[in-house]
Amino acid sequence: MKITRLVGNCFFYFINFPLLQSGLITAKVKNLVFKKIKMDSENVELIERPGYLGRKKQERHEEWDKEFGKNNWTFVWKFGERQLSFEEACLVYEDAYLRDSSDRKREKIWKDLFANARDVYDNSETNVNSGSDYTIQEAYSTHLQDIAIRRVGIRRGWKFKGEKLIQVRGPGSEGYLLMPGIVRFHSPKMIEMPDGVNLAPSWAHPKSVESFYQNNRWLARKKHLTYI
Repeated sequence: MKITRLVGNCFFYFINFPLLQSGLITAKVKNLVFKKIKMDSENVELIERPGYLGRKKQERHEEWDKEFGKNNWTFVWKFGERQLSFEEACLVYEDAYLRDSSDRKREKIWKDLFANARDVYDNSETNVNSGSDYTIQEAYSTHLQDIAIRRVGIRRGWKFKGEKLIQVRGPGSEGYLLMPGIVRFHSPKMIEMPDGVNLAPSWAHPKSVESFYQNNRWLARKKHLTYI
Protein backbone atom coordinates (compact mmCIF):
# COMPACT_ATOMS: atom_id res chain seq x y z
CA MET A 1 0.00 0.00 0.00
CA LYS A 2 1.30 3.45 -0.89
CA ILE A 3 0.30 6.42 1.26
CA THR A 4 0.88 9.99 0.16
CA ARG A 5 0.79 12.89 2.58
CA LEU A 6 0.33 16.40 1.24
CA VAL A 7 2.51 19.01 2.94
CA GLY A 8 1.81 22.43 1.51
CA ASN A 9 1.88 21.76 -2.24
CA CYS A 10 4.27 18.83 -1.96
CA PHE A 11 3.65 15.10 -1.74
CA PHE A 12 5.61 12.84 0.59
CA TYR A 13 5.65 9.16 -0.31
CA PHE A 14 5.48 6.41 2.30
CA ILE A 15 5.33 2.75 1.35
CA ASN A 16 4.33 0.33 4.12
CA PHE A 17 6.05 2.66 6.54
CA PRO A 18 5.28 2.24 10.27
CA LEU A 19 6.48 5.70 11.31
CA LEU A 20 3.42 7.20 9.65
CA GLN A 21 1.27 5.41 12.21
CA SER A 22 3.56 6.15 15.17
CA GLY A 23 3.31 9.93 14.95
CA LEU A 24 6.99 10.42 14.17
CA ILE A 25 6.21 12.22 10.91
CA THR A 26 5.85 15.97 11.32
CA ALA A 27 3.64 17.55 8.68
CA LYS A 28 4.58 21.20 9.18
CA VAL A 29 8.36 21.32 8.86
CA LYS A 30 10.15 24.50 7.88
CA ASN A 31 11.84 24.47 4.45
CA LEU A 32 10.45 21.04 3.52
CA VAL A 33 7.91 22.34 1.01
CA PHE A 34 8.65 22.64 -2.69
CA LYS A 35 6.70 24.19 -5.53
CA LYS A 36 5.35 21.04 -7.14
CA ILE A 37 5.81 20.63 -10.87
CA LYS A 38 3.37 18.38 -12.64
CA MET A 39 5.72 16.10 -14.56
CA ASP A 40 3.90 13.52 -16.69
CA SER A 41 4.10 11.95 -20.11
CA GLU A 42 2.34 14.80 -21.86
CA ASN A 43 4.86 17.34 -20.54
CA VAL A 44 8.11 15.62 -21.52
CA GLU A 45 9.53 13.22 -24.07
CA LEU A 46 11.82 10.57 -22.59
CA ILE A 47 15.15 10.40 -24.44
CA GLU A 48 17.59 8.12 -22.62
CA ARG A 49 18.80 6.95 -19.23
CA PRO A 50 21.97 8.96 -18.57
CA GLY A 51 23.25 6.77 -15.73
CA TYR A 52 25.80 7.98 -13.20
CA LEU A 53 27.29 11.40 -13.99
CA GLY A 54 29.62 12.16 -11.07
CA ARG A 55 32.42 14.54 -12.06
CA LYS A 56 31.16 14.59 -15.66
CA LYS A 57 27.96 16.37 -14.59
CA GLN A 58 28.93 19.79 -15.99
CA GLU A 59 30.32 18.30 -19.21
CA ARG A 60 27.14 16.30 -19.89
CA HIS A 61 24.91 19.25 -19.05
CA GLU A 62 26.76 21.37 -21.59
CA GLU A 63 26.31 18.63 -24.21
CA TRP A 64 22.55 18.53 -23.61
CA ASP A 65 22.34 22.34 -23.69
CA LYS A 66 23.89 22.26 -27.17
CA GLU A 67 21.71 19.40 -28.38
CA PHE A 68 18.33 20.46 -27.00
CA GLY A 69 18.82 24.09 -26.04
CA LYS A 70 19.38 25.47 -22.57
CA ASN A 71 16.36 24.97 -20.30
CA ASN A 72 14.73 22.72 -22.91
CA TRP A 73 15.67 19.45 -21.21
CA THR A 74 15.30 18.06 -17.73
CA PHE A 75 15.53 14.87 -15.67
CA VAL A 76 12.55 12.79 -14.60
CA TRP A 77 12.46 9.68 -12.44
CA LYS A 78 10.07 6.88 -13.33
CA PHE A 79 8.28 5.61 -10.24
CA GLY A 80 5.63 3.07 -11.07
CA GLU A 81 3.12 4.83 -13.31
CA ARG A 82 4.37 8.28 -12.31
CA GLN A 83 7.16 10.46 -13.62
CA LEU A 84 8.73 12.47 -10.83
CA SER A 85 10.46 15.83 -10.93
CA PHE A 86 13.83 16.22 -9.20
CA GLU A 87 12.18 17.55 -6.05
CA GLU A 88 9.68 14.68 -5.93
CA ALA A 89 12.42 12.10 -6.53
CA CYS A 90 14.38 13.64 -3.65
CA LEU A 91 11.42 13.10 -1.34
CA VAL A 92 11.22 9.43 -2.31
CA TYR A 93 15.00 9.23 -1.79
CA GLU A 94 14.56 10.86 1.61
CA ASP A 95 11.87 8.40 2.66
CA ALA A 96 14.42 5.59 2.18
CA TYR A 97 16.71 7.39 4.63
CA LEU A 98 13.82 7.96 7.01
CA ARG A 99 12.93 4.29 7.03
CA ASP A 100 16.59 3.36 7.49
CA SER A 101 16.72 5.60 10.56
CA SER A 102 14.04 3.45 12.26
CA ASP A 103 15.59 0.08 11.39
CA ARG A 104 16.45 -1.64 14.68
CA LYS A 105 19.78 -2.82 13.29
CA ARG A 106 20.79 0.62 12.04
CA GLU A 107 19.19 3.19 14.34
CA LYS A 108 22.32 3.28 16.52
CA ILE A 109 24.35 4.40 13.49
CA TRP A 110 22.02 7.35 13.14
CA LYS A 111 22.01 8.26 16.81
CA ASP A 112 25.80 8.06 16.99
CA LEU A 113 26.05 10.37 13.99
CA PHE A 114 23.75 12.98 15.53
CA ALA A 115 25.59 12.69 18.84
CA ASN A 116 29.02 13.27 17.33
CA ALA A 117 28.42 15.60 14.37
CA ARG A 118 27.71 19.31 14.22
CA ASP A 119 26.69 18.77 10.58
CA VAL A 120 27.35 16.46 7.63
CA TYR A 121 28.59 16.83 4.05
CA ASP A 122 29.15 14.75 0.93
CA ASN A 123 31.64 16.09 -1.61
CA SER A 124 32.54 19.51 -0.17
CA GLU A 125 32.30 21.20 3.20
CA THR A 126 30.29 23.90 1.43
CA ASN A 127 27.45 21.35 1.25
CA VAL A 128 26.33 22.54 4.68
CA ASN A 129 25.02 25.71 3.01
CA SER A 130 22.28 23.66 1.35
CA GLY A 131 20.62 23.12 4.72
CA SER A 132 17.38 21.24 4.02
CA ASP A 133 16.97 22.45 0.43
CA TYR A 134 17.73 19.86 -2.26
CA THR A 135 17.72 22.51 -4.99
CA ILE A 136 20.82 24.25 -3.59
CA GLN A 137 23.59 22.42 -5.45
CA GLU A 138 26.89 24.29 -5.36
CA ALA A 139 29.42 21.49 -5.86
CA TYR A 140 30.88 19.73 -8.93
CA SER A 141 28.47 16.82 -8.47
CA THR A 142 25.00 16.50 -6.99
CA HIS A 143 24.89 15.89 -3.24
CA LEU A 144 21.72 14.55 -1.66
CA GLN A 145 22.61 12.28 1.27
CA ASP A 146 23.72 15.16 3.50
CA ILE A 147 20.46 17.01 2.88
CA ALA A 148 18.41 13.85 3.39
CA ILE A 149 20.14 13.22 6.72
CA ARG A 150 19.43 16.77 7.94
CA ARG A 151 15.79 16.46 6.93
CA VAL A 152 15.42 13.06 8.59
CA GLY A 153 16.78 14.70 11.73
CA ILE A 154 14.03 17.31 11.51
CA ARG A 155 11.36 14.66 10.92
CA ARG A 156 12.62 12.52 13.80
CA GLY A 157 13.09 15.46 16.17
CA TRP A 158 16.87 14.95 16.39
CA LYS A 159 19.51 17.67 16.58
CA PHE A 160 23.22 17.52 15.86
CA LYS A 161 24.99 17.66 19.24
CA GLY A 162 28.63 17.09 18.32
CA GLU A 163 31.54 19.29 17.30
CA LYS A 164 32.75 17.51 14.14
CA LEU A 165 31.80 18.10 10.53
CA ILE A 166 31.36 14.51 9.35
CA GLN A 167 31.64 13.40 5.75
CA VAL A 168 29.13 10.84 4.46
CA ARG A 169 30.74 9.38 1.38
CA GLY A 170 33.13 6.49 0.55
CA PRO A 171 34.80 3.89 2.81
CA GLY A 172 37.36 6.44 4.04
CA SER A 173 34.69 8.76 5.45
CA GLU A 174 33.41 8.61 9.01
CA GLY A 175 29.79 8.54 7.89
CA TYR A 176 30.35 5.79 5.33
CA LEU A 177 27.54 3.55 6.63
CA LEU A 178 24.97 6.17 5.67
CA MET A 179 26.16 6.68 2.11
CA PRO A 180 23.41 6.15 -0.51
CA GLY A 181 25.10 3.07 -1.93
CA ILE A 182 24.52 1.30 1.40
CA VAL A 183 21.15 2.68 2.57
CA ARG A 184 18.52 0.30 1.18
CA PHE A 185 15.68 1.61 -0.93
CA HIS A 186 12.38 1.07 0.86
CA SER A 187 10.60 -0.26 -2.26
CA PRO A 188 13.25 -2.21 -4.22
CA LYS A 189 10.71 -3.61 -6.69
CA MET A 190 10.25 -0.06 -7.96
CA ILE A 191 13.88 0.14 -9.10
CA GLU A 192 13.89 -0.16 -12.91
CA MET A 193 17.10 -1.58 -14.35
CA PRO A 194 17.12 -1.53 -18.18
CA ASP A 195 17.31 -5.15 -19.33
CA GLY A 196 18.75 -6.07 -15.94
CA VAL A 197 21.76 -3.77 -16.38
CA ASN A 198 22.54 -1.76 -13.25
CA LEU A 199 23.30 1.86 -14.19
CA ALA A 200 24.37 2.74 -10.65
CA PRO A 201 28.10 2.91 -9.88
CA SER A 202 29.88 -0.24 -8.70
CA TRP A 203 30.00 1.00 -5.11
CA ALA A 204 26.20 1.01 -4.85
CA HIS A 205 24.19 -2.04 -3.78
CA PRO A 206 21.60 -2.97 -6.46
CA LYS A 207 18.79 -2.41 -3.94
CA SER A 208 20.16 0.84 -2.52
CA VAL A 209 18.74 4.34 -2.70
CA GLU A 210 21.60 5.21 -5.09
CA SER A 211 20.42 2.42 -7.37
CA PHE A 212 16.92 3.93 -7.45
CA TYR A 213 18.28 7.40 -8.18
CA GLN A 214 20.53 6.31 -11.06
CA ASN A 215 18.43 3.56 -12.66
CA ASN A 216 15.07 5.34 -12.60
CA ARG A 217 16.40 8.63 -13.93
CA TRP A 218 15.69 9.65 -17.50
CA LEU A 219 16.90 12.52 -19.62
CA ALA A 220 13.80 14.17 -21.10
CA ARG A 221 13.06 16.87 -23.62
CA LYS A 222 10.58 19.40 -22.33
CA LYS A 223 7.29 19.94 -24.10
CA HIS A 224 5.72 22.20 -21.53
CA LEU A 225 5.58 22.33 -17.72
CA THR A 226 2.44 22.97 -15.76
CA TYR A 227 2.88 24.61 -12.35
CA ILE A 228 0.23 23.88 -9.74
